[in-house]
Amino acid sequence: MVDVLSECAALEVFIIHGNLVPRWVQAPTGLPLPKLRSIQLYGSAQTTTAFLQDLSTPNLSELSVVPYHHLDWMIFHARTGHLPFHTLKALTLSPYLSNDTSFETMRRTFNDASCCFPQIEELTLVGERSSSMLQALAETKDTKAWPGLMKLTLPKIFDRDGENALCRFVILRKAAGMPLPSILLDQESLKWMTRLDWLNTHVNVLGFDKAAVDFGGFIFPEIEDSDIDVY
Repeated sequence: MVDVLSECAALEVFIIHGNLVPRWVQAPTGLPLPKLRSIQLYGSAQTTTAFLQDLSTPNLSELSVVPYHHLDWMIFHARTGHLPFHTLKALTLSPYLSNDTSFETMRRTFNDASCCFPQIEELTLVGERSSSMLQALAETKDTKAWPGLMKLTLPKIFDRDGENALCRFVILRKAAGMPLPSILLDQESLKWMTRLDWLNTHVNVLGFDKAAVDFGGFIFPEIEDSDIDVY
């Protein structure tokens, strides 16, 4: 399989599922994929770090890691010693969260991820525990995390705690001198949210139809402009 990848110099989108990830980790360090712009990793979270370190992707702009282990980013940041993927602008995360995953663990995970990819402009959070993820993101120790963040996408807000955490995140970004320009939310969440008017006074709130965009399963496609409404 490594031989196959080495022959794919023109590859632009790379999607790996489940048990395929460990096999690809055996790729030689610095495997060149000069035209690769998007990587989507699904499954085997513990091997994510090693796999990403083995690639040379000078034009990578999008990275999705679903799920990832909370130690992955800490190890990745410690081992690289430099900023990888300088062209990366969009990051999709769906943390591997067990029922006993502590709040501090989630917060540390976001700290490490922001250290690995500080230049991110678009962040997407996916998962059933989005409320906990938002709270952890709002409480990251590094108040300057992702200073250039332009858009936060949330495929679903599950409860009031999630809505309150989102509002707190917006407030903290503004207080830190890094106001968030826009938030992209699914229309089903927008129907019941009670603080939408408040949000609109602080950030540009956009909505999308989940029926038109598949955020389920494994694939996380780009949301087209035609799918987005302004609120």
